[in-house]
Amino acid sequence: LGLHLGEVAQRVVRKTKFQRPEGWINIMLISLQKNFLFIHVPKTAGSSLHHILEPYSQQNNRTLVRRLMNHLPLRQDISKAYFRQHAKCDLLQRQIAPKVFNSLHKFAAVRNPYDHMVSYYKFIQQNRQGSWYKKAQNWSFSDAVSYFEKRNNIQPVNQTSWLVDRNGEFIVDRILFFESISEDFHKLADFLELEGSHKMPHHNVTIRSDYRDYYNNDLKLRVEALYKSDFDNFGYQFDSPSPTTSPLKQV
Repeated sequence: LGLHLGEVAQRVVRKTKFQRPEGWINIMLISLQKNFLFIHVPKTAGSSLHHILEPYSQQNNRTLVRRLMNHLPLRQDISKAYFRQHAKCDLLQRQIAPKVFNSLHKFAAVRNPYDHMVSYYKFIQQNRQGSWYKKAQNWSFSDAVSYFEKRNNIQPVNQTSWLVDRNGEFIVDRILFFESISEDFHKLADFLELEGSHKMPHHNVTIRSDYRDYYNNDLKLRVEALYKSDFDNFGYQFDSPSPTTSPLKQV
């Protein structure tokens, strides 16, 4: 545990030295006012959702000590803790008291894995503040897939991994689909009784062509292996961007 703490501390300090631009989103959104927990899967319209949900959420309690604590599965006071923007639900379940965790309406958005991988690739190339920005300028799409294959050996990159516990059981209450995000968010907003307009803004959009233009048979197979859980759980296909099934009975 001591070694792990040291590694985490070094990682947090390195990130602290890197200054994010003003307005950068870096916190998990939890609302005690509206009783929700938004699990932010990267590149799934999360920035747009964050824009609408942030006014209802807990304040940013980000300090160096709290950032260090955030990486560990230790129980924290939800009103004082800092939770990372892209923390997975499994870790949050261990950090938040069971009574509170179970009372929150937990939701996330997912998208077609073929599209998700292309979006991630182009984001890395276009995000000037990212640590891989310079290296990624010369990447082909195959290079990006190789990067995520290596990353997958350390931690799963599939979207399902954000939504399940250590036994692979879903612990979110609702899944929004990128392909029908406006309709799905409208239902969520009605359920949470959010005030004002429920129209989805568009933030952090990557510029690129249709995801199908980036693939050959080999790349399809590699991405299908990386996202196997997503294909199994949501029924996505290459030629049709929309999901064909959901593992949850939606509220």
